[in-house]
Amino acid sequence: GHRVIDEMLQMHAEVIVIDSDAKSIEQIKDRVNASYIIDVTDDGVLNKIIPDNIDAVIIDLGDNLEACILAINNLKKLNVKNIVVKADSPKHGEILEIVGADHVIYPDLEAAKRVTPLLVSDTLYNFIPINSNLVMAELYVPNRYVGKTLIEANLRYDYGINIVAIKTAESKDYSFFVPDYQLQERDILLAVGEESNIMKFSNVSGLKENRTLSGV
Repeated sequence: GHRVIDEMLQMHAEVIVIDSDAKSIEQIKDRVNASYIIDVTDDGVLNKIIPDNIDAVIIDLGDNLEACILAINNLKKLNVKNIVVKADSPKHGEILEIVGADHVIYPDLEAAKRVTPLLVSDTLYNFIPINSNLVMAELYVPNRYVGKTLIEANLRYDYGINIVAIKTAESKDYSFFVPDYQLQERDILLAVGEESNIMKFSNVSGLKENRTLSGV
């Protein structure tokens, strides 16, 4: 929760924090626009402090499924349009969607999806799931493409992936590629495509050669 608040404040968003724990409120109260020590399942109190024009509410109540359900229900009564809820499991997430959550996030599952591919490929540098099928990935240029242009590599035709930008070995930032640029060793491609196509391109079939999980 604190990390989400940090990110929101960096974007200059107006933030209201509600928690039943006084210590949590004490840690954050001087950094946000407003803070309240209340029980979020109390619809009468929520009705007094939730602004009519609020853009979104983020709920993080750990594994307290009953409290999440009550909080979502109370927010729905207040016509809150964007309710984001953290869930510990897909089963809990399904229940939360049924009772009215607009977005359910699974931090542990999403972290696992990002980390696991990096362990099983020497090509993958970073991996970000966008939805259940589409991913964005940072990819080292495989040896078989070194010296070729992106047109010659023809990755969209061969693998169904789209190259958005490229970061050369000498550059710290991504830039749009020019058609005649010849790919070099340790260049990084920013690609978007279906997860299966990204995995196929990266030769994901098992652990990296000579690497075990304990050696990561």
